[in-house]
Amino acid sequence: MSEATVKDEDQLDQAQPGSLKISSDVYTIPVTASLAGGMLGFVRGSRMSSLRFLAENAHRAPTTVRGWYFYNKTKNYRVLLGGFKGGGQEALRLGAVGCGWVAFEEGWKAISTQVLGVPQLSGAKEVVAGGGTASAICVIYGLPRRTAIQTIGLGLGVGVALSLLRKGKELLAERRGKDDDGEAD
Repeated sequence: MSEATVKDEDQLDQAQPGSLKISSDVYTIPVTASLAGGMLGFVRGSRMSSLRFLAENAHRAPTTVRGWYFYNKTKNYRVLLGGFKGGGQEALRLGAVGCGWVAFEEGWKAISTQVLGVPQLSGAKEVVAGGGTASAICVIYGLPRRTAIQTIGLGLGVGVALSLLRKGKELLAERRGKDDDGEAD
């Protein structure tokens, strides 16, 4: 990107103080979660549908070549339909979890900077998002106490891991900006 373009964008940002800046996490996390959920749901749904078809038709196996053709054709259509149904359900479910994660992250970032006035606390946004999302899942599914504690611990662990990965990425980007003598480029 040329320097003139960067200056033009800075002037544009200053000219429009009410412009909306959206973090890439806001759309990346839910979309990625939905895609992963769709793939997992398709595999699970098609496998379940296949087993269900086999169980429902075990007592009346075809006896002719034509019968086997239609049996397998019907089974394949049912497996595809079950896969798409399962994929859609899981995509919606994990997409909602991803949206919840982003809501907790962005909410904590706004609360820590605007309400509390301590921008350093926004560095823990992943930990808050992990714990908040896990807590919400525990409430929605009505998990027993022991399982809820394990789920919240797992959510906090994932949040800590993501926070450490983000900080490592920032450290590497900072070091990449300096040459071997420790001076900025």
